Amino acid sequence: MVKYYGYLVSDSWLHQRALDVGYPPAKTPEDSNDIISLASIDVMAATGVLSYARVRRIKTPKGKYFWCIALACDDPITVGERMSTRPPPEAKYKALKEALGKDGPPHWLSNSETWRYISAYDYFLSIILTGIYWLWKPAREPSKRLRASWSLELRGHLVVQQIQVMVKYFGYLITEGWLHQKALDLGYPPAQTPEDSYNIRSAVPRNVMAAAGVLSYARVRRIKTPKGKHFLCIALACDDPITVGERMSTHAPPEANYKALKEAMGKDGPAHWYRAR
Repeated sequence: MVKYYGYLVSDSWLHQRALDVGYPPAKTPEDSNDIISLASIDVMAATGVLSYARVRRIKTPKGKYFWCIALACDDPITVGERMSTRPPPEAKYKALKEALGKDGPPHWLSNSETWRYISAYDYFLSIILTGIYWLWKPAREPSKRLRASWSLELRGHLVVQQIQVMVKYFGYLITEGWLHQKALDLGYPPAQTPEDSYNIRSAVPRNVMAAAGVLSYARVRRIKTPKGKHFLCIALACDDPITVGERMSTHAPPEANYKALKEAMGKDGPAHWYRAR
């Protein structure tokens, strides 16, 4: 059983932290996930532990779940972590301890359950493949079954690809240069690992969305330009939200509603419609 060395953090503390730094209250489950991600990364950045700390879900011996700001892991290879196996000296996490209002050092906590998040793409693909399988169940012979299963998987993959290509998002593209400069402006340390870069891509756009007043309805999505390049996009609307399971408006908002976002991103004109990747 893998253990993490860190501090437990409750959902209520993270939501209060978000309110304290100016984020709007969560109105939907997706807003709540965004708030938890933003607040935890915000406190890690503010206390200087973002480059090596991770946020993980922990189950206590009493069966209660908490978030944990983990500073070390006793078996990082098993769970694919890029973390130290040794607890850092107290001087390195003193600011974090004070920010969390803790009196003593962190503890070793067992990660009794592994939490995974799946994308709408993966979820939708699994539904399609399951449905196709039961509609056209392969023959009994092992060789035919294998060929049929592979054929169905390819068909399902192509169906999802075609659906995704048809969906469009209305928003602004995010360039890597702007993203990393904005991270430095907000006080985040430069990215040193792939996970640091992932945290920046996750947190910085949402910081900007919160400051611009669009966090309650905007989403960060991956899109593909007509020239075949991939970008992150702060999406304000979706032309077919039901198909991809989005809780978004199908109508582009008036420019006045996202003027602060436009200015924060240094854009000159209105947002545009882009195809999903």
